[in-house]
Amino acid sequence: MRRIVNFRAPLFCAIGLVLGILSFYEFLFGNFWFGIVGVAIIVCIALFLFLSKSKVWLGVIAVLLFFILGCGLSQLNYAFLNRNEANCSVVTVTGRVCDLGRNGGGSNVVYLENCIDNNGVKYYGRIQTYIFVDDVNVGEILTVCGTLNSVYPVKSKVDGFYLRNKIRYRLDTESILSRTDGCLSPDETVRKYIYDITAEYMPNNGGVLYALLTGDRNALSDDKENAFKSAGIIHTLAVSGLHVGFVTAMFCGLLKRFKLRPVAECAILLVPLIFYAYFCNFTPSVIRAIIMTACSYLAKAFYGRYDMLNSLSWAVIIILLFAPFNLFDVGFQLSVLSVFGIATLHAAFNRAISKRINSRIFKRLLSSVAVSFSCSVATFFAMQFYFGYAPVVGVLLNIVIIPFVTLAFVLGWFGLIPWIFRYILIAADWILETVSAAAELASGLSFATAAIPVLSLAIAVVAVWLFIAGGYVNLRKVGRIAAHSLCAAALALCVCMSFVQSAPKSQAYVSYGYGSPVCAVTSANGQAAIIGDFSDKTSYMQSAKYLGKYKVTSCVLYLTDCNKAQTELLTDALTLLPIKKVYKMDASFSGAVEELLKEYNIQLVTMLPNSTVGEDIKITSVYNGSLAAALVDADGLTLAVLYGNKNNVLDFLSLDIASHIYVTDTAYKEFADKGLVTLSRYQLPFAYNYGANKYGTFTISKKGDKINIKFR
Repeated sequence: MRRIVNFRAPLFCAIGLVLGILSFYEFLFGNFWFGIVGVAIIVCIALFLFLSKSKVWLGVIAVLLFFILGCGLSQLNYAFLNRNEANCSVVTVTGRVCDLGRNGGGSNVVYLENCIDNNGVKYYGRIQTYIFVDDVNVGEILTVCGTLNSVYPVKSKVDGFYLRNKIRYRLDTESILSRTDGCLSPDETVRKYIYDITAEYMPNNGGVLYALLTGDRNALSDDKENAFKSAGIIHTLAVSGLHVGFVTAMFCGLLKRFKLRPVAECAILLVPLIFYAYFCNFTPSVIRAIIMTACSYLAKAFYGRYDMLNSLSWAVIIILLFAPFNLFDVGFQLSVLSVFGIATLHAAFNRAISKRINSRIFKRLLSSVAVSFSCSVATFFAMQFYFGYAPVVGVLLNIVIIPFVTLAFVLGWFGLIPWIFRYILIAADWILETVSAAAELASGLSFATAAIPVLSLAIAVVAVWLFIAGGYVNLRKVGRIAAHSLCAAALALCVCMSFVQSAPKSQAYVSYGYGSPVCAVTSANGQAAIIGDFSDKTSYMQSAKYLGKYKVTSCVLYLTDCNKAQTELLTDALTLLPIKKVYKMDASFSGAVEELLKEYNIQLVTMLPNSTVGEDIKITSVYNGSLAAALVDADGLTLAVLYGNKNNVLDFLSLDIASHIYVTDTAYKEFADKGLVTLSRYQLPFAYNYGANKYGTFTISKKGDKINIKFR
């Protein structure tokens, strides 16, 4: 019997591991169906193959074991990440400065490690804080006093930045008690040396070369970073397989002269590669590239040939075994998808090119185009899902840019050698100026990027389609046509479904950013309301995105503090949402807000204290001297959004307080003592309190007599 799928044990074990990690993540939010369905499908396939007397069923059992392993390791890692929690603790902490935002260039973001407080408690992981002192340096020992809170990388949305940088706490610094000099670690010494030299000899593009060599884009100006993103060449500045390939090529050129055995050459080559990964912070994409490089040498030594797909699978398995939640790191996903595209689609293109083209020059040119095209196809829908756009011009621009970037990379390393070699950096500056100009030119084109909404399922559909297109599924002509047609239809369905707006339900959505929380409420009849002060972009954007999923026929804004409202955010709401009315809930005044609303012919109505307005969604302004709460009632779903003076606020709420959900900046013990459910910015050690820093955003709905809270 002809095997339909070219079974690769590492690939399918990697898939099992990924599904296990995803299942655990869904378990966290009460979605047990994902894991149950996944296990059922794997067991059914294994049973079918066993009855068919195919030996592949043992491989499917291995997939199931890796599925279970993924769930178990995720549980252990989740518990590890959430240990030693700190909840609004006022502490004095002494720690070493291990990193700075923008390398100290006018930024006050400071990261501390090896921290211990005045009670002798050690904190595992880094502390992020904001210090308004410009001359803080990496290596210094700081003693600071402030309020400490845990941050949770794994919540309703996994925070890859916190995860990668091992940030576990955030400190609201009140004062700096002492500063002493310290020493730099080897990786910090290298990074500082590179930064100082590139800044001195490359006034125009020092930040670009620093990012190119280290992957750290902190020194890159926002304008240049945005230009590289829009042009689709930002990957050249994020340390990945491309950079590891540069380093490998440089050292391989030297090692080839000694004619070593592959295993010996691999062992020697791993030394500079691991050191390179060390001072690049061991980012997942770098580890992936190094593992694949090692696999290529081992495959040549023991098997005589190299299989990129197997090598990629081993890299994924090893990385996720040690850090399961790296699966949710966008950089890791894009890196894996890019290589997957090369292993599948580019391999198919290469076979076609070899059969039809005889000229070596044309073969190389077409192969380069095929590499860029394959990576772009593999990552297109992932880029759409995470960033809302994907580069188009970048497909061709990469072919032109990469040789220049390669040359700048090599010149950059030689330019770091003291004395006369430093002046090589001037040539690197010219080259990168050309690259930057090309990026700015490409990003300015109207067709530089394509933007379409898409479901996350589209990423999986593309991966399956690439696997089929790469020739890893043995189908006859009719079967291939049918398979490609099904994949195309599934992908089209994913795109179409993303345009479809759902019918709204009676529920509320609460989001927290850096200012006051924003509450977006919908009713079953298509009405919506947004309650907040419109001072925080993150909170507002999350709420607007939430409302964009539903067929909202009319929307009302309730401003809790006119003075704080940002006209930029109000303009966005007035443009995108069917705003019918805007209410001012307190006594504040803003001429800019009133002028803006006049442009849209919308009247700003002042609510009287303790009055109720609205139809399906009723909002009551609750006063205890000033605005204390916005009481929301949407088809029996009741919540109180608390603002301003919260003292004795419970005495001013006339309804049955046991049915309320309280949305606050912080939690209060008096609420916990009365058994009241509170949603706050930070998780506190009170009963019935849920913190956005631990759970993420909240969706609140009513089912019968019960109120359900979902953390998504």
